[in-house]
Amino acid sequence: MKEVGLGIIGLGLWGETIIKTLSAISNAKLAAVCSRSIERAEEISERYSSEKYYDDYNGLVKDPNVQIVVVATEENRHVDPTLAAIKENKHVFLEKPIATTLEDADTIIQAANNSNVKVMVGHIFRFDGRHAQVKELIKEGKLGKVSSIFAKHNVVIKNFDYYKRVPLHMVSTVHEFDLACWYLDDEPSEVYCIANNALGETEPDSYWITVKFKKGAIAAFQTVWLISESAPVWLDVSVQVIGTKGFVDVDNRNQGMQIWTDMGAKYPMYAMLPELRNVPYGSLRNELEYFLDCIVNNKPVEVITLKESREALRLSVLAEESLKTGNVIKA
Repeated sequence: MKEVGLGIIGLGLWGETIIKTLSAISNAKLAAVCSRSIERAEEISERYSSEKYYDDYNGLVKDPNVQIVVVATEENRHVDPTLAAIKENKHVFLEKPIATTLEDADTIIQAANNSNVKVMVGHIFRFDGRHAQVKELIKEGKLGKVSSIFAKHNVVIKNFDYYKRVPLHMVSTVHEFDLACWYLDDEPSEVYCIANNALGETEPDSYWITVKFKKGAIAAFQTVWLISESAPVWLDVSVQVIGTKGFVDVDNRNQGMQIWTDMGAKYPMYAMLPELRNVPYGSLRNELEYFLDCIVNNKPVEVITLKESREALRLSVLAEESLKTGNVIKA
C-alpha cells in the first residue's frame, strides 16, 4: 500500500495521542511535527522519529514530504493552519470542532470546496462501533420513531482551567450534538441552554442544553466539568435513545473492565484508545485509517462531511446565544 507522509500541527496531549495511533497504521509515515515551542517540537520529533520538526506551521505545510496535515491545535486556532494547508494543496484531518464560529467554519468549507484536497473533521464517535450500530438500528426502523435522546459528557475537574478558552460544550457536547443530528438525520428547530458557575469562575462549569428537532424528536445534553480527580473514569459519557419500538444505551463508563488496586478503582476507556501489545486500535485508529483510505484510493469522505461538522458547531453556537439571552433560540 502507498505510504503517506503526515505532518502534525499541535503537540498537546491529543496531538501526541494521534501520533501514537499513526504508528500502528502501516501506510502512515510521520514526516513532520510542529509546535509553537521549538523545544516541544524537537522532543516529540526525537521520541517518534519524525523526519523534521517546526515551530511555524507555514514551514510544515510547505514540506514536500507531507501529504496530509493533521491540525490538532486548540479549538480557537484551527482556521489559519487549515487554510494554509489547503493553499499548499495538502489534505487535512482537522480535530473537532471544525472552528469556534460559523463564519470561520464557512471559510474552511469554502476553501476546501474550491480545492482538490480532502478535508475531514475528527468526530471520533462516528467511528465507534457501538454508535455506528445505533445509527443502523434507527435506519432499519428497529427502534421505531425516535422520540427522545439524552446524552451526557462530563469531564474531570482538572481540565476546566485549560479548556475554558472556549464554551465548554463546544469541546465536549459537540460530540453528542453530532451524534444526535446523525442518528436522527435531522436539524434543530429550537435550542435552549442554562448553565451554572459552581466554581465561581467567569465561565460556566455546568451546562444543560435542550434541543427540539424539526421532525419532532427532543434531546437533552448535559456537560459538567466537575468530576473528581479520584473518580474511576476521566470522562463520564453516555447516550440513550428511546423510540416507539425500542431503547438503546451506549455507556462509555462501563466498557466491560474494572481495575482495583491500592491506587483505587479505574474503568479504562478501551473503546476509544485501547492498546494491544503496545499497538493502538479502536475508534481513533478507525478514524485515521478511514481518512487515509479515502486519500490513497481517492474516495469521497462520506462518514462525516464538512456540512455535518458545521451543524454540530451550529448547535453549540445556538446554545451559547440562548445562554447569553436567556431565550429559546429558533434555529
